[in-house]
Amino acid sequence: MFKKTVYFALSCAKLETNTSKNCYSFVLVYKIKDIEILTGIKAHTLRVWEKRYNLFNPERTNTKIRTYSDKDLKKALNISVLYKKGWKISKLAKLSDEEISNEVIQIYSSKEISNVVISLLIQSLIDFDNIRFERILNNAISKEGLHYAYFNYILPFLKHVGVMWSVGAIQPAHEHFVSNIVRQKIIASIDDLEEEQTGEVDYVLYCPEHEWHEIGLLFYYYVLKNKGFRVLYLGACSPIESVLKTTDLLKPKAVVASFVTSIDSTKLEEHLVAVRKKFNNPIYLGGSYIEDIDLSKFKQVLHIKSLIPVQ
Repeated sequence: MFKKTVYFALSCAKLETNTSKNCYSFVLVYKIKDIEILTGIKAHTLRVWEKRYNLFNPERTNTKIRTYSDKDLKKALNISVLYKKGWKISKLAKLSDEEISNEVIQIYSSKEISNVVISLLIQSLIDFDNIRFERILNNAISKEGLHYAYFNYILPFLKHVGVMWSVGAIQPAHEHFVSNIVRQKIIASIDDLEEEQTGEVDYVLYCPEHEWHEIGLLFYYYVLKNKGFRVLYLGACSPIESVLKTTDLLKPKAVVASFVTSIDSTKLEEHLVAVRKKFNNPIYLGGSYIEDIDLSKFKQVLHIKSLIPVQ
């Protein structure tokens, strides 16, 4: 067996080639910092738990760096949930992995599902378990409503996915797998709403030309339609010329744009200046890229939170 190890910024992946069977397997492993980020358990605490309670038995590289498997990550996620619920680590150390998992599922089955949902969604992501993923998401939405579920489960989960992607802990297929399911759930919720009233368009929604991530924009569509507004949804990668022609024709009360992918700040400014030349009503901006941007210098450019409050 021939082995080649490739290291990423925070984590590493091991590519194993079995020459006798001419097959390949891709095994993802994590560094202790990755486990800390994804579970909220400090690296020092993980080391103490490993030494004192033998909770984990990570492999080590030639340079003595700890590496954790998918199984270790799932166990750490479950332990994190129970630990935050008041379990003593000495008691958890006496339970099997299956018993720990069952305790988490029992919490999830009750009304206290806040931080359990995210843990279970991550585990379903790792396993490509679409049935389990959809069941968990459906249950969260049906219990709490899409508005609450979006801010408290979906958004935090997608941020975890972003971390896992940035450190090389998941493949592109993982991100597409969950994004498509979440997208479908929001679209289904939109379809379940009553038809909008005819008349003038209240809001035009779009993602700029470089932006393919439309989950946030779809959620804005759901909330505004649920409030009874008439919404025109242009979707991902909308050319600026098309947006401006549409607003000039329909004269909406406001436009809403979603920026997730990082761009140069001058590009954002150029985009807003171009829109402002043709459109005088409010512009609402949302998306993870906008969170750290000061919008006060732009006239009538507001954060989406002023239109759609967090629940």
